[in-house]
Amino acid sequence: EGLLPFLGPVLELSTDLTQDSHIYLLEDGLELWLTLLHNTAKPYDSLLQLLPRIPPLLALGSENLRTTIYILQAYVLLCPLRVMETIGNAVVQELSSQYGELQDEGVLMILRLVETWLRAGPPHTPQVLEPLLLMVMDAVHTGTDYPMLMSLHLSILSRLILASHALLPLSASPLQPN
Repeated sequence: EGLLPFLGPVLELSTDLTQDSHIYLLEDGLELWLTLLHNTAKPYDSLLQLLPRIPPLLALGSENLRTTIYILQAYVLLCPLRVMETIGNAVVQELSSQYGELQDEGVLMILRLVETWLRAGPPHTPQVLEPLLLMVMDAVHTGTDYPMLMSLHLSILSRLILASHALLPLSASPLQPN
């Protein structure tokens, strides 16, 4: 935490996608960012200023997707309301657009993030996560995913039902015969 005045600008430079140097610095910068978040007790301003960089980094996909999702997960645990307010919608939109194109490992990372977000997030978290939650419900309905994915889908759905008592009658009503 005492290194934040030094590391903040380093992280800004290494994750600035408008700079050509990001090609060489991005991977190490993301690892540094994640390590810094894992060793931080509270959300400092210099770390919060980096939040808007996450959606464009998610859009890159590729080999840095895993680390970027882990960074996002660390932020969700550190300051869930701030993440929801500043980049929540952009993150959900980006992850929703990639969801169908990812292999099972990528979907698994997204589902773990969604579950963490539901656990740590403010009460309106399900509304922000709605596009991803609809994909979870669809996956449970079709039932074709392999067991690890299905168990996470069911865990998320269970957590959602427990957290949103009003949702249960609404979600059960289409299943009742006429």
